[in-house]
Amino acid sequence: MSSISGIEPVSSSPPVTAAQLGLALPVLAVLLASAIFAAFVALYGQNPVTVFGLIVQGGFGSSFAWQDTLSRAAPLVLVGLAVAIPAQAGLVIIGGEGALVLGGLAGAVVTLPFAGAHALPMQLLMLVAGALIGGFWFGLAGVLRQYRGINETISSLLLSYIGIAVFHHLTEGMLRDPASLDKPSTHPIDPSYALPTLPGVGVHAGLAVSLLLAIAAHVVLRYTRWGFALRVVGGSARVARMIGLAVNRWIIGASVVGRWHGGSCRCNRSGGRAGNSQLVTHRRLWV
Repeated sequence: MSSISGIEPVSSSPPVTAAQLGLALPVLAVLLASAIFAAFVALYGQNPVTVFGLIVQGGFGSSFAWQDTLSRAAPLVLVGLAVAIPAQAGLVIIGGEGALVLGGLAGAVVTLPFAGAHALPMQLLMLVAGALIGGFWFGLAGVLRQYRGINETISSLLLSYIGIAVFHHLTEGMLRDPASLDKPSTHPIDPSYALPTLPGVGVHAGLAVSLLLAIAAHVVLRYTRWGFALRVVGGSARVARMIGLAVNRWIIGASVVGRWHGGSCRCNRSGGRAGNSQLVTHRRLWV
């Protein structure tokens, strides 16, 4: 019948939903990255299957490996939020290392005048200090984009170099512990300020903090009017202005809030390393 009338039959397959696409894209990205990595491993004359087996064994092959993986995942979750939240406003801010080190520096020094104080207020003070300084530093990228027309990807990357230079200047200068001879560092943080360990897991409570913040960010971005407004700004600044949204405030605010997570992640990591939390000038900040 269709061949006589010239009308093709309509496909009965259901359309791909946004939820299915949101699940499929990350999986495809991981598979593509793994395939590229395997190709480079093969070019070096190694067996990709063996290499992947070693990676899985090192990350999940024992209880210690699980603990180490989860401990490292805690700050990475917050760093991911620092990129994901500004992305909702259409910002591609990837140069967060400057905010990361300055947030860590703020968390390291803010409690020094209160040595011996109760742990919980000092832990909160460290997180707030790191979040504020990190948010301020990342907010500069949003300000430069909105008021000077500078690409936020480039400015955030260049601000990282400035932040690291400020970090080195302070830790090798006025904030240096005179007892640190081999490598310049700040005064050590009181070991009692370390985050408690989650029972039965052996991982510091920063993991729970990171997961709770990730869930809260998801709820706010997807199910509140603030999240909807932010997505409108990221979709079309012109439409956002037409409906009365203050685009500049939303974009700068998204930059600041996103980097709050990145700045606090370094304090999160420091609080989980009991008794040896000292900010040093090497690339691996916490020793």
